Amino acid sequence: MTALYFLGGIDCLIFGVCLTKRQVKIFAKGKQDELGFDIKLLTGGILFIVIGVSLIVKYM
Repeated sequence: MTALYFLGGIDCLIFGVCLTKRQVKIFAKGKQDELGFDIKLLTGGILFIVIGVSLIVKYM
């Protein structure tokens, strides 16, 4: 069961890094939308990184 949490942590970490990189590129180009959805996705990416690291450290 701990291996499942460890793999889930790696998946969360990879997804968070990809999402954060994508959103940073959007912000660098200046193409963010007016409703603030891009900043929410950036926050979600950072949150996935934190969750992934915590799962990896806890179940290592």
